[in-house]
Amino acid sequence: MARKKTWTEKLADAKAKTPEPHRFYCEKSKQYLVIPTVQEVEEHMRGVKKGRLTTMQAMSDQLRLRYDADLCCPMTTGIFAWIVAHAADEQERAGAKRVLPWWRTLKTGGELNPKYPGHGEAQWKRLQAEGHCVVRKGKKLVVANYERALARRPVTAKRTNAPVGMSRVKTPHQAGIVRRVLSRDDFGLCVLLPKTAWNKLPSKGAAQVGVNGRSQRVVVRTERCNCQGDGWHQHRFLSFQRGARIDEGERVRISL
Repeated sequence: MARKKTWTEKLADAKAKTPEPHRFYCEKSKQYLVIPTVQEVEEHMRGVKKGRLTTMQAMSDQLRLRYDADLCCPMTTGIFAWIVAHAADEQERAGAKRVLPWWRTLKTGGELNPKYPGHGEAQWKRLQAEGHCVVRKGKKLVVANYERALARRPVTAKRTNAPVGMSRVKTPHQAGIVRRVLSRDDFGLCVLLPKTAWNKLPSKGAAQVGVNGRSQRVVVRTERCNCQGDGWHQHRFLSFQRGARIDEGERVRISL
């Protein structure tokens, strides 16, 4: 019977299998997706200082901006974070004095991760020892007011040599959402709206937004898609009216 691999060995295997990020274009959703490396996830988690927190959403946002993508694969990012956390816990149990602070990486919404070592209980104790207040919300454990402890600036992971054609974009410091203008047969000129901004606009119909500092009228449209192959989900777009002073491929700043 083959020996079961340790978490440290699994981490090493993941690093060998994903030496470079993978960026590709989804024809159905008209968006660029990026699959990060485990090294980038590891360095992001390692860079969170004591007293600070990060979330899977913050990590995904940083990675998609780095590679000028519209979406960072949440499934791959979550699996890599899971492996990194267990490997760090395993190394600590083996006697390592300084280990990666995996407990400071929360799920989106400030929730503790039950798939981490200790099924959330170990993470709870670690966070409370660092001064964070963990509360129960139904079956979930959540850090109260976790937003206040989020790193003020995105944690910069170690840069890797990206394949040709992969441009890196710094996180914008100005308010608003930076999006690439798409041209679709059904929606015309439009931009993909991230889920974090869905609650700021109606689910469909006309809306008024700022585009590069100018007020413009747009139409909110939605579509169902299975672009990642793991189930159907929704995408939401802002469709521009004819005469808008924008071009396909241009990056515009949307203020809601």
